[in-house]
Amino acid sequence: MEKSGKPLAQKIHNLMRRLQKNEILFIRNTIPENLVPWESLQLEDGRLLSDVFSIAHVLTLAKIRDIEEMPEQNRYRTLQVAGSGKSESKMEIGAEPMRHFSKILKNTSFTEGQNFQWWTQECSNEMLEAKRIRFFLHSAETYSSPQNSRLILHEGEGDPNAFNQNLTFTNIVISPFNGVECVELFACEASGMGQDYTEIGYTEEPEGISTAFIYSGVERILSSRYPVPFLPTSLIMERFALEIEKTGSEIKGLSNARSWYVRSLFADGFCEKWLQEHLMNILIQHQGDIDFFRKEERLERIQNEALMECIFALRCEMYQEFGLALPENKIHLDHAKEMLSGFGKPSTSQKRHHRIAQGMKE
Repeated sequence: MEKSGKPLAQKIHNLMRRLQKNEILFIRNTIPENLVPWESLQLEDGRLLSDVFSIAHVLTLAKIRDIEEMPEQNRYRTLQVAGSGKSESKMEIGAEPMRHFSKILKNTSFTEGQNFQWWTQECSNEMLEAKRIRFFLHSAETYSSPQNSRLILHEGEGDPNAFNQNLTFTNIVISPFNGVECVELFACEASGMGQDYTEIGYTEEPEGISTAFIYSGVERILSSRYPVPFLPTSLIMERFALEIEKTGSEIKGLSNARSWYVRSLFADGFCEKWLQEHLMNILIQHQGDIDFFRKEERLERIQNEALMECIFALRCEMYQEFGLALPENKIHLDHAKEMLSGFGKPSTSQKRHHRIAQGMKE
């Protein structure tokens, strides 16, 4: 075959035209290091194969364990797991809402990640009863080898010998998840990225961590494409969880959560009005004191504290809307401005997925 793949591409083109088909689905039973880049194969007229046909790749379901051989469980609870260790204080942005859910929502628990032994032993009963599992963890995705991807339950404390405690691809596959209706991977952006064709020859399929959960018997995966800890991710997750309790539908829950976020944090929303009133009170309180506003550190502190109070007020209003007990604690924000300013903009590792971020903004 020539480097451009023209002879092969033309044969595929002729066959598809003879069959009068315009969609090609490649079903793979392995994740090879070097996959033929079908989309970039050229036809004799210079067009790409993907210009003529719709092309997609999926992994075969043959790898999924025989569900009939797996014992059915009476699943009714929601299991929530947040990261611990080195960045525990940062992960609190997601852990605080989870902790509150465990107090006010029926059959909802909260725990901080430790290690796989803890996951399989101390959490075993909760896993067997979990109808929904919610993760707020860092993750590490190995794009060239998806089966090396992992969720980080506990981060080492800075000691070079203090290794991360991971939930690996294999760990997930062998976990008793058969019958779990939905896993929410509000984890680091990597958990929802899949592979990218332009970098390693794969199309954008949700493999790696997501595939591991499917292999283990989970019915649905819902995954964030934004980094954690990240304020917008946490807020949307919090609203989504409340919507799920009310509607029982991931589709409606996500749609309502996204609409609420846009209404609340974009122009003329709750936060803008609240901050204008709050900062105006500060200006009135210190009018005539020019030196008060000259210190940059003081202004940054005022900004962080104001946003922290604003987010707390927004959360309280949200819980009132659902008729639930108000949160007891505020989410501490060390870098509030940065945590909000990046929303809707791809991070360095997300630039290859700029259209996803653009879709979120629209």
